[in-house]
Amino acid sequence: MPPPLAFDEDLHIHTVYSGHSAADMLVPSICERARALGLARVAILEHVPEISPATAGRIDLWRARRDDRTAIDAILDDVERVRPHFPELEVLVGAEIDADPDALDGSLMLADRSGVDLVVASLHVLPGGRSFWFEPDEDSHGPVDEAAVAEWFAWAERVVRVSRPDVLAHPGSPLVAHGWPDAFGEDVLARFDPLLDAMRETGCAFELNELVTSKLGAALAAGYARLLARARERCVRFTIGSDAHRLDFVGEFAWAYEAAEAAGLAPEDFVSPKRREPA
Repeated sequence: MPPPLAFDEDLHIHTVYSGHSAADMLVPSICERARALGLARVAILEHVPEISPATAGRIDLWRARRDDRTAIDAILDDVERVRPHFPELEVLVGAEIDADPDALDGSLMLADRSGVDLVVASLHVLPGGRSFWFEPDEDSHGPVDEAAVAEWFAWAERVVRVSRPDVLAHPGSPLVAHGWPDAFGEDVLARFDPLLDAMRETGCAFELNELVTSKLGAALAAGYARLLARARERCVRFTIGSDAHRLDFVGEFAWAYEAAEAAGLAPEDFVSPKRREPA
Protein backbone atom coordinates (compact mmCIF):
# COMPACT_ATOMS: atom_id res chain seq x y z
CA MET A 1 0.00 0.00 0.00
CA PRO A 2 1.31 3.50 -0.80
CA PRO A 3 1.88 5.78 2.20
CA PRO A 4 -1.05 8.06 3.02
CA LEU A 5 -1.29 11.42 1.35
CA ALA A 6 -1.27 14.60 3.41
CA PHE A 7 -1.32 17.62 1.13
CA ASP A 8 0.52 20.54 2.74
CA GLU A 9 0.35 22.88 -0.24
CA ASP A 10 -2.24 24.45 -2.51
CA LEU A 11 -0.91 25.43 -5.92
CA HIS A 12 -4.02 26.94 -7.49
CA ILE A 13 -5.62 29.82 -5.57
CA HIS A 14 -7.46 32.73 -7.20
CA THR A 15 -7.90 36.25 -5.87
CA VAL A 16 -10.33 39.11 -5.89
CA TYR A 17 -8.47 40.33 -9.01
CA SER A 18 -10.15 37.58 -11.04
CA GLY A 19 -13.42 39.47 -11.09
CA HIS A 20 -15.31 36.30 -10.19
CA SER A 21 -13.89 35.45 -6.74
CA ALA A 22 -15.29 36.33 -3.32
CA ALA A 23 -14.41 39.71 -1.86
CA ASP A 24 -12.34 38.06 0.89
CA MET A 25 -9.84 36.59 -1.59
CA LEU A 26 -7.13 39.11 -0.78
CA VAL A 27 -3.50 38.02 -0.79
CA PRO A 28 -2.95 38.71 2.96
CA SER A 29 -6.16 36.85 3.82
CA ILE A 30 -5.16 33.90 1.66
CA CYS A 31 -1.80 33.71 3.42
CA GLU A 32 -3.47 33.92 6.84
CA ARG A 33 -5.78 31.09 5.88
CA ALA A 34 -2.89 28.99 4.57
CA ARG A 35 -0.92 29.55 7.77
CA ALA A 36 -3.91 28.59 9.91
CA LEU A 37 -4.21 25.36 7.93
CA GLY A 38 -0.53 24.58 8.37
CA LEU A 39 0.23 24.72 4.67
CA ALA A 40 3.87 24.96 3.68
CA ARG A 41 3.41 26.38 0.17
CA VAL A 42 0.78 28.19 -1.90
CA ALA A 43 0.61 29.47 -5.45
CA ILE A 44 -1.56 32.55 -5.92
CA LEU A 45 -2.50 33.15 -9.53
CA GLU A 46 -4.92 34.66 -12.01
CA HIS A 47 -6.23 34.02 -15.48
CA VAL A 48 -4.59 35.51 -18.54
CA PRO A 49 -6.62 36.56 -20.44
CA GLU A 50 -9.16 37.56 -17.82
CA ILE A 51 -12.18 35.29 -17.38
CA SER A 52 -14.78 37.30 -15.51
CA PRO A 53 -18.35 38.57 -15.72
CA ALA A 54 -16.97 41.28 -18.01
CA THR A 55 -15.79 38.73 -20.57
CA ALA A 56 -18.34 35.93 -20.07
CA GLY A 57 -20.30 35.58 -23.28
CA ARG A 58 -17.89 38.02 -24.97
CA ILE A 59 -15.09 35.87 -26.29
CA ASP A 60 -13.96 38.88 -28.36
CA LEU A 61 -13.28 40.88 -25.18
CA TRP A 62 -11.42 37.90 -23.74
CA ARG A 63 -9.20 37.74 -26.83
CA ALA A 64 -8.52 41.48 -26.56
CA ARG A 65 -7.00 40.94 -23.11
CA ARG A 66 -4.18 38.78 -24.38
CA ASP A 67 -0.88 39.73 -22.70
CA ASP A 68 -2.69 41.78 -20.03
CA ARG A 69 -0.59 41.43 -16.87
CA THR A 70 -2.72 43.70 -14.69
CA ALA A 71 -3.84 41.00 -12.27
CA ILE A 72 -0.45 39.26 -12.20
CA ASP A 73 1.35 42.51 -11.41
CA ALA A 74 -1.13 43.30 -8.65
CA ILE A 75 -0.50 39.89 -7.09
CA LEU A 76 3.27 40.38 -7.38
CA ASP A 77 3.01 43.68 -5.52
CA ASP A 78 0.80 42.20 -2.80
CA VAL A 79 2.99 39.14 -2.34
CA GLU A 80 6.14 41.25 -2.03
CA ARG A 81 4.51 43.18 0.81
CA VAL A 82 3.17 40.17 2.72
CA ARG A 83 6.06 37.71 2.39
CA PRO A 84 8.01 39.13 5.39
CA HIS A 85 4.95 38.53 7.57
CA PHE A 86 4.72 34.83 6.63
CA PRO A 87 8.29 33.50 6.85
CA GLU A 88 7.06 29.94 7.37
CA LEU A 89 4.95 29.99 4.18
CA GLU A 90 6.45 29.74 0.70
CA VAL A 91 4.33 31.98 -1.52
CA LEU A 92 4.61 31.50 -5.26
CA VAL A 93 3.10 33.80 -7.85
CA GLY A 94 1.47 31.89 -10.64
CA ALA A 95 -0.22 32.66 -13.94
CA GLU A 96 -2.99 30.50 -15.34
CA ILE A 97 -2.47 31.24 -19.02
CA ASP A 98 -4.77 30.10 -21.78
CA ALA A 99 -3.43 28.53 -24.93
CA ASP A 100 -4.21 30.45 -28.10
CA PRO A 101 -7.35 28.77 -29.52
CA ASP A 102 -7.01 30.51 -32.88
CA ALA A 103 -3.36 29.93 -33.73
CA LEU A 104 -3.50 26.37 -32.29
CA ASP A 105 0.29 26.34 -32.46
CA GLY A 106 0.84 25.58 -28.79
CA SER A 107 1.55 29.17 -27.81
CA LEU A 108 0.20 30.76 -24.62
CA MET A 109 -1.55 34.12 -24.44
CA LEU A 110 1.00 35.86 -22.20
CA ALA A 111 4.42 36.60 -23.61
CA ASP A 112 5.90 38.48 -20.62
CA ARG A 113 6.11 36.01 -17.74
CA SER A 114 8.68 37.90 -15.70
CA GLY A 115 8.22 37.42 -11.99
CA VAL A 116 5.99 34.39 -12.48
CA ASP A 117 7.09 31.35 -10.48
CA LEU A 118 4.53 28.87 -11.80
CA VAL A 119 3.17 28.76 -15.35
CA VAL A 120 -0.13 26.88 -15.44
CA ALA A 121 -1.43 26.27 -18.96
CA SER A 122 -5.18 26.06 -19.48
CA LEU A 123 -7.45 25.27 -22.40
CA HIS A 124 -10.70 26.90 -21.34
CA VAL A 125 -12.12 26.99 -24.86
CA LEU A 126 -12.31 24.49 -27.65
CA PRO A 127 -10.22 24.96 -30.79
CA GLY A 128 -11.51 27.96 -32.71
CA GLY A 129 -12.44 29.77 -29.51
CA ARG A 130 -16.19 30.12 -30.02
CA SER A 131 -17.11 29.80 -26.34
CA PHE A 132 -15.73 29.10 -22.88
CA TRP A 133 -15.92 25.62 -21.39
CA PHE A 134 -18.85 26.68 -19.18
CA GLU A 135 -20.92 28.13 -22.04
CA PRO A 136 -22.89 26.21 -24.67
CA ASP A 137 -21.41 26.38 -28.14
CA GLU A 138 -24.02 28.08 -30.29
CA ASP A 139 -22.57 26.45 -33.41
CA SER A 140 -22.94 22.97 -31.95
CA HIS A 141 -26.09 20.90 -31.62
CA GLY A 142 -24.73 18.28 -29.26
CA PRO A 143 -21.52 16.86 -27.83
CA VAL A 144 -18.26 17.66 -29.57
CA ASP A 145 -17.67 15.46 -32.57
CA GLU A 146 -14.73 13.19 -33.28
CA ALA A 147 -12.92 15.78 -35.39
CA ALA A 148 -13.09 18.33 -32.55
CA VAL A 149 -11.85 15.74 -30.04
CA ALA A 150 -8.89 14.83 -32.25
CA GLU A 151 -8.07 18.50 -32.80
CA TRP A 152 -8.20 19.20 -29.05
CA PHE A 153 -5.77 16.40 -28.21
CA ALA A 154 -3.32 17.44 -30.93
CA TRP A 155 -3.52 21.04 -29.69
CA ALA A 156 -3.05 20.10 -26.03
CA GLU A 157 0.05 18.10 -26.92
CA ARG A 158 1.46 21.08 -28.85
CA VAL A 159 0.84 23.33 -25.85
CA VAL A 160 2.90 21.02 -23.65
CA ARG A 161 5.73 20.53 -26.14
CA VAL A 162 5.95 24.10 -27.48
CA SER A 163 5.26 26.24 -24.41
CA ARG A 164 6.61 23.76 -21.83
CA PRO A 165 4.40 24.95 -18.95
CA ASP A 166 5.09 23.81 -15.42
CA VAL A 167 1.54 22.47 -15.03
CA LEU A 168 -1.40 21.56 -17.24
CA ALA A 169 -4.58 22.67 -15.46
CA HIS A 170 -7.42 20.15 -15.01
CA PRO A 171 -6.53 18.11 -18.13
CA GLY A 172 -9.49 17.13 -20.27
CA SER A 173 -12.20 18.95 -18.32
CA PRO A 174 -13.24 21.36 -21.13
CA LEU A 175 -13.91 18.42 -23.43
CA VAL A 176 -16.03 16.76 -20.75
CA ALA A 177 -17.97 19.96 -20.17
CA HIS A 178 -18.84 19.93 -23.88
CA GLY A 179 -20.17 16.39 -23.73
CA TRP A 180 -17.16 14.09 -24.24
CA PRO A 181 -16.72 11.37 -23.11
CA ASP A 182 -19.65 9.37 -21.73
CA ALA A 183 -17.26 7.50 -19.44
CA PHE A 184 -13.52 7.06 -18.92
CA GLY A 185 -13.27 3.66 -20.58
CA GLU A 186 -10.11 2.12 -22.02
CA ASP A 187 -10.66 3.67 -25.44
CA VAL A 188 -10.97 7.13 -23.91
CA LEU A 189 -7.94 6.69 -21.69
CA ALA A 190 -5.85 5.61 -24.67
CA ARG A 191 -6.61 8.93 -26.36
CA PHE A 192 -4.73 10.69 -23.56
CA ASP A 193 -1.52 8.66 -23.96
CA PRO A 194 0.32 10.96 -26.42
CA LEU A 195 -0.51 13.96 -24.24
CA LEU A 196 0.60 12.16 -21.09
CA ASP A 197 3.84 11.10 -22.79
CA ALA A 198 4.50 14.73 -23.79
CA MET A 199 3.93 15.80 -20.19
CA ARG A 200 6.38 13.22 -18.89
CA GLU A 201 9.01 14.13 -21.48
CA THR A 202 8.80 17.87 -20.81
CA GLY A 203 8.30 17.68 -17.04
CA CYS A 204 4.82 19.21 -17.21
CA ALA A 205 2.80 18.22 -14.15
CA PHE A 206 -0.78 16.97 -14.23
CA GLU A 207 -2.92 19.14 -11.98
CA LEU A 208 -5.14 17.31 -9.51
CA ASN A 209 -7.74 20.05 -9.26
CA GLU A 210 -10.45 19.93 -6.59
CA LEU A 211 -13.00 21.73 -8.76
CA VAL A 212 -12.89 19.03 -11.42
CA THR A 213 -15.69 17.23 -9.61
CA SER A 214 -18.01 20.23 -10.05
CA LYS A 215 -17.10 20.52 -13.73
CA LEU A 216 -17.54 16.83 -14.53
CA GLY A 217 -20.36 15.76 -12.24
CA ALA A 218 -20.14 12.90 -9.76
CA ALA A 219 -20.23 9.99 -12.20
CA LEU A 220 -17.52 11.27 -14.54
CA ALA A 221 -15.46 12.59 -11.62
CA ALA A 222 -15.28 9.03 -10.32
CA GLY A 223 -14.08 7.85 -13.72
CA TYR A 224 -11.50 10.63 -13.81
CA ALA A 225 -9.53 8.69 -11.20
CA ARG A 226 -8.76 6.18 -13.95
CA LEU A 227 -7.13 8.99 -15.92
CA LEU A 228 -5.02 9.89 -12.88
CA ALA A 229 -3.91 6.26 -12.62
CA ARG A 230 -3.11 6.21 -16.34
CA ALA A 231 -0.94 9.31 -15.93
CA ARG A 232 0.87 7.73 -12.97
CA GLU A 233 1.53 4.56 -14.99
CA ARG A 234 3.20 6.72 -17.64
CA CYS A 235 5.37 8.39 -14.97
CA VAL A 236 3.70 11.80 -15.10
CA ARG A 237 4.06 13.87 -11.93
CA PHE A 238 1.22 15.75 -10.24
CA THR A 239 0.49 19.01 -8.46
CA ILE A 240 -2.42 19.67 -6.11
CA GLY A 241 -4.68 22.72 -6.27
CA SER A 242 -8.01 23.67 -4.76
CA ASP A 243 -8.84 26.21 -7.50
CA ALA A 244 -10.24 28.24 -4.60
CA HIS A 245 -12.32 31.29 -5.38
CA ARG A 246 -13.39 31.85 -1.79
CA LEU A 247 -11.38 31.80 1.40
CA ASP A 248 -12.93 28.77 3.08
CA PHE A 249 -12.08 26.65 0.04
CA VAL A 250 -8.31 27.23 0.27
CA GLY A 251 -6.62 23.93 1.10
CA GLU A 252 -9.83 21.91 0.74
CA PHE A 253 -9.23 18.62 -1.07
CA ALA A 254 -12.12 16.31 -0.21
CA TRP A 255 -12.58 14.96 -3.74
CA ALA A 256 -8.87 15.15 -4.55
CA TYR A 257 -8.00 12.84 -1.66
CA GLU A 258 -10.65 10.38 -2.76
CA ALA A 259 -9.55 10.46 -6.39
CA ALA A 260 -5.85 10.19 -5.51
CA GLU A 261 -6.52 7.19 -3.29
CA ALA A 262 -8.58 5.50 -6.00
CA ALA A 263 -5.75 6.13 -8.48
CA GLY A 264 -3.11 4.75 -6.12
CA LEU A 265 -1.16 8.01 -6.00
CA ALA A 266 1.61 8.28 -3.43
CA PRO A 267 3.55 11.28 -2.08
CA GLU A 268 6.42 10.65 -4.48
CA ASP A 269 4.06 11.12 -7.42
CA PHE A 270 3.70 14.81 -6.57
CA VAL A 271 6.10 17.61 -7.37
CA SER A 272 6.50 20.80 -5.34
CA PRO A 273 7.53 23.73 -7.57
CA LYS A 274 9.84 26.32 -6.06
CA ARG A 275 10.18 30.06 -6.49
CA ARG A 276 12.15 31.05 -9.58
CA GLU A 277 15.38 32.94 -9.12
CA PRO A 278 15.20 36.49 -10.54
CA ALA A 279 16.74 36.75 -14.00
